[in-house]
Amino acid sequence: MGRASNTTNAAIKIIFNELSSHYPVKSLHMLIKLTNGKSMTKSRMVAGGTVPVYGANGLIGATTCPLVLEPTITIGRVGSCGEINMTSAPAWITDNAMWISNISDKINREYLYFALKGLPIAESAKIAAMPSISQNNVLSEGIPCPPLEDQVKVGIFLEEFSQGVSVENCSPLPILIQHQRRTVARIEELAAKIEEAQKLRRQAAEEAEGLAGSYAKEMFDLDGKYPKNLIEKICVVRGGIQKSSARIPGANPRRYITVAHVQRNWIDINDPRYFEVSDEELERWRLMKGDVLVIEGNGSAEQIGRTALFRGEIEDCVHQNHVIRVRPDQNEIVPEYLNAYLNSPPGQAQMRERSRTTSGLFNLSVGRIKSIEVPVPPLDEQRRIVARLDELQAQVDRLKKHQVRTAEELDALLPAVLERAFRGEL
Repeated sequence: MGRASNTTNAAIKIIFNELSSHYPVKSLHMLIKLTNGKSMTKSRMVAGGTVPVYGANGLIGATTCPLVLEPTITIGRVGSCGEINMTSAPAWITDNAMWISNISDKINREYLYFALKGLPIAESAKIAAMPSISQNNVLSEGIPCPPLEDQVKVGIFLEEFSQGVSVENCSPLPILIQHQRRTVARIEELAAKIEEAQKLRRQAAEEAEGLAGSYAKEMFDLDGKYPKNLIEKICVVRGGIQKSSARIPGANPRRYITVAHVQRNWIDINDPRYFEVSDEELERWRLMKGDVLVIEGNGSAEQIGRTALFRGEIEDCVHQNHVIRVRPDQNEIVPEYLNAYLNSPPGQAQMRERSRTTSGLFNLSVGRIKSIEVPVPPLDEQRRIVARLDELQAQVDRLKKHQVRTAEELDALLPAVLERAFRGEL
């Protein structure tokens, strides 16, 4: 199992910074020759190919014909500028990368690989439609050049460390920089503690979500306790108004709600869109406070069944096609209760079941929504359920805010630790 890249990169920078204080730094112009890769079309990449194809950010596929016959190092040239990868042999390198076609006999290839990873090559990228760097951007950099024996030791140590071997079990560093093992070990220890804290935070977030979902399932597990009713018996269900290119804002521009506006349990009102709607159409498709909006879907399992309660956020607003309006009879069912049920595990299960088509896609329709069965307790009990769910959701939201703050603090902690390491304060 490999080690986190930020921890490995910190070890690389510390070790090469120390090497630079003991050994001469030589320009890469003097040590290597670079060659740009060549174009590789998708048609030439085949699943059964035995020759790996490397792009700017590493392995991207396979082909049958090699460009290079020996193991080498690639450097991202376009897009993922400065990304360093070691290739197997033989291999093909695409024109989004460059490769080391010649290396001085005074430089060990594994040592060079880590030395390149420690350089700020990406900082010199030209930003246009796509970031890019040239061979000169790379060759103008310099690296420390200890004796080959010491280069080999550095390469072995960093390879073992990057693969997850603990510092105490890694091979020795050169004598002049051996003391930096303590710094790397300290980084390893602190990074592990931060990673564990991040893991616990993620686990707590998942448990909070699971708790809310479990409670909602329990609250709506009302089989046999209260009668069920079809949505079509207690609601008016209507599909949305068609939006065409001809419907540009004119004399009667109206706001309209699209699939993108309807998030899970909330409506995004900060993206106003308008088109021409007649008075007759407005009356037919106008949204009213208490309407529950349901995503009809377009074949995507992720969108199906997303619902939100319209709380009158926008006046004279209509709903576009693919957004179905469910208007409850409030003498029978509380809008907040209906929305909560449709968002609960039992409600979602019904919508998922009804939305699956014979082609394997997903699509809800007005008729399918009408056929959903909803347990209907007395109105007072519906309100009690909604109040309890709101209370629980408020607790979950508070926990999430705390977790976001904690995540931000943890994310900032490791860079601070690494900065101290670079200053020699660990």
